Amino acid sequence: MSESFRNYKYTTDMVELTYKKNHINQTLSYVLNFKKKYILFPNISIKLWNALLLLNTIIDESDPDSKIEQINHAYQTSESIIRRYFNNRINLTLNNNINIVNLFSDSELKNIPNKYKHIYEKNTIKSLYNMDVWSWLPLIGLIHDLGKLLILDDFGKLPQWSVVGDTYPVGCSIEKGVIFSDKQFYKENKEYQKYNTKYGIYKKNCGFAKLNFTWGHDEYLYMVLKKNSNKLPKEGLYMIRYHSFYAWHTPQKNKTISYSHFASDYDWKMLPLLKILQKSDLYSKNPNLPPIKELELYYKNLINKYFKETVLF
Repeated sequence: MSESFRNYKYTTDMVELTYKKNHINQTLSYVLNFKKKYILFPNISIKLWNALLLLNTIIDESDPDSKIEQINHAYQTSESIIRRYFNNRINLTLNNNINIVNLFSDSELKNIPNKYKHIYEKNTIKSLYNMDVWSWLPLIGLIHDLGKLLILDDFGKLPQWSVVGDTYPVGCSIEKGVIFSDKQFYKENKEYQKYNTKYGIYKKNCGFAKLNFTWGHDEYLYMVLKKNSNKLPKEGLYMIRYHSFYAWHTPQKNKTISYSHFASDYDWKMLPLLKILQKSDLYSKNPNLPPIKELELYYKNLINKYFKETVLF
């Protein structure tokens, strides 16, 4: 991973403070309450395109790399996916030769169990997932941060520590791969002592779907997409739900993959897709913004292919 991205060593006080509040306040009780609340709240029906435009007012206080508007970052991510992994932006034909092992750094590959490393080594993205249609993938890049609408008044006006930043499981001990875990802010969490064991309330290899993660934009958007009719595959929904789980899919330099003791075979199979989004999300951050006016029609057509006219948030 490039040293110029996700470098928290020399970050701003605001970024560290956001994570401090996150580690202190994200209890299992808090998460369960908000998962229940947002089943029916805020009950707003809106065109997906108009929802994306609402991101214009949001800047992520947890991100040390980017201070651009979120809608521009959405464009950057989706365009990066197309440039990296597709042969043709008109028909969105996936490249046949995306070697899975090339998605990982050498240090990351060393931490992957041989059982899964062998699967990665003998497969490309296309052969592992055996899907004919991939036009949904740039769309995932476009909408992946749409859950950050939680910051806005109409969507609950949640504090940034409850919306942005890396996600990680609650109801068990926090691992060293979690950003700022070395600061031990989590010891001020009122449920710290209650769940401070490796497995906590969960079982070995239970799968991430059975874990409760810190409440934020990943889980919220996943819930929104699940309750609405759309044509996105389950792989795309998985990418939305866990794209901020960096301690798992892209640990910090000199850190091992965290929470692998909870991962199921399915989570290991989905890991390469998280790497595709991570690389396009992270390394798309540059000052050369895409020509937004020219892209609007393109992405409106892509949205219409997978979504009905309005989405219920």
